[in-house]
Amino acid sequence: MRISKGIADAGDRSAVPLLLVAGSSAWCYTELRKFRSERGDYMLQAIRRLSKTHLAMLAVCLLAVGGAVYFFLAQRASRHAAELFNYYMAKQQVLAGSVTAEELRADIWGNVYFKNLTWDSPEHERLVDVPEGRIKIKPKDIILRIAGIDTVQEVELSGAYIHLGFDDKMRLDILQNKKTAEESILPDEVPMEKRHLQIKGRLPNIKLILHDTVLSAEYKKRHFILNDVDGTAQIHEHQRLELHLAAGRYGGSIAGKGLNIDGTCDLQGEQKANINICLYDVIPDSLGMRNVKDAMTVTGQMTGSLRKPLIDGALALKELHLNDLYFTNINGTYHYENALITFQDVTGSIFGGTFDAIGLYHFDKRYYKIDVDGKNLMASLAAKSSKINTSVALKIKFRNEGPKGNNLVYGSFSTGKGTYLLVPFLSLRGSFSDQSGELAFSNVEIETKVGTFESDVFKIVDGRLQMGEIFLANGEGRRIRVR
Repeated sequence: MRISKGIADAGDRSAVPLLLVAGSSAWCYTELRKFRSERGDYMLQAIRRLSKTHLAMLAVCLLAVGGAVYFFLAQRASRHAAELFNYYMAKQQVLAGSVTAEELRADIWGNVYFKNLTWDSPEHERLVDVPEGRIKIKPKDIILRIAGIDTVQEVELSGAYIHLGFDDKMRLDILQNKKTAEESILPDEVPMEKRHLQIKGRLPNIKLILHDTVLSAEYKKRHFILNDVDGTAQIHEHQRLELHLAAGRYGGSIAGKGLNIDGTCDLQGEQKANINICLYDVIPDSLGMRNVKDAMTVTGQMTGSLRKPLIDGALALKELHLNDLYFTNINGTYHYENALITFQDVTGSIFGGTFDAIGLYHFDKRYYKIDVDGKNLMASLAAKSSKINTSVALKIKFRNEGPKGNNLVYGSFSTGKGTYLLVPFLSLRGSFSDQSGELAFSNVEIETKVGTFESDVFKIVDGRLQMGEIFLANGEGRRIRVR
C-alpha cells in the first residue's frame, strides 16, 4: 500500500505543471475573447455615438479626396491630350493643310473632348468642320504621352461637315503637306502616288461615330451631298471597313429623301466590297429625265471592287407621269457596271392594261433608251374620251440623248374590234409620237366592213382629241375624203 501511495503521490506531483499550463492557456483565451468582445462593443458603441452629421462630413471628405484625385488626373490627361494633339498634328504627313481644335479636355477613362475642330486644305478650302466631338484614346497612352497604331479607338462627331475627294482608283485624294498655304499647289507638280491618303503599314482599328453630319463627296465628275447622316464606320483587322449609315435628304448627281448603306469592304488590295444600298424617293429629274418628279425607290447590292463596282438590285415607282402617258405600280430589276445601268424585267400598268419594259441608262452621260410593250390598254383612258372603245396593244420607245440632246417618245399601236362614236370597226393601227405635250398619231388605218379609213395625223392636245383629214380606201384602190 505504501508503494502504491508513493507512486500515486509522485504522479500527482508530475501532473501539476501540466494542469497549471492548461489552466493558464484557457484563462488567457477566455480573457482574449473577452477583450476582443469588449473592444468590438466599444467601437460599435463609438460608431453609434457618431451623429448623422459626422457621417455626412466623413462622406464629404472622402468624396472631396476622390474628386481631387480625379481632377488632378483629368487635368494631367487634358494637358497630355493637348500636347499629343498638337505634336502629332505638326508631325503628321497624311493630312494636307492645317488641323486645329479648341477646348481640348480629357478624362481618366481615355475620352478626349474637343470643340470647333477644323481641317483646311492648303488652298484654304474647308474640308472638315466639327462643332463638337469626342476621341476615345487608350488611357495609358494619354498618361504616358505615347501613341501607336491603335492609340485612337473611337472618333465621335456631332453636327459635322466632312468633304471627301476620291481619285480614279477610289483613294482619298489628299495632297501631302509639302508646301505652305501661300504657295499654289498644282496637281501636275505632285506625284500621282502622293495624291491619295498615305498610311504606311496596317490601318488603325478605329470606329467613327456620326451624329447629324453632312457628308460631301466627289469622284470623277460625280458629286454627292448627304444630309443628316447618322451611323458608324469601323475598321476591323486593320484592313476591313464596316459601314452602317443612314441619311436624310441627299443631292448632287442624284437627289432623293433618304438613304441607307450597310456592308463591308476591304481597304487594301483589290478593295473588294459587299454593300447593301437603299435609296428612298429618288427624283428621276435629277438623273436627266426632264420634268419627272415621281419618287422612285432603288435597292441594290454592291459587289466587285470600289474602283469597278457591280450593283444588282430592284426599283419601284407607284406612279410615273411622262407627258400624257401615265404608268402605275412599276417594278423591275437592274444591273450597274462601268456607269451603265441596264433595266430588266420591268412591269407595271398603263391605261388599264399592263406592260413589260427593258432599257439602259448611262449615269455620267445621262442618256437613256427604254422600250415598253403594252397590252390590253383601254383606248378610252388613253384618249381621255368615251367616244372610242377598244383594247390596244402599244409599243413605246423613250430616247434621250443627254442634257443637250433630244428627248423623244414614239411608237406604234394596234387594236382589235371596237367602236368609235358607236360606229363599229374591225381594227385600228398606226404610229404616234409624244413631244412638247402633244400626242400625235400618224399613218392611222381603221379597218371596217365598208373599207379602210386612213388619216395622216390627228392629235391629243391638253387632253382633247383633234382630228385631221380622213380618207376611205375602198376595195377598188380609190381614196375618198370623208372629213
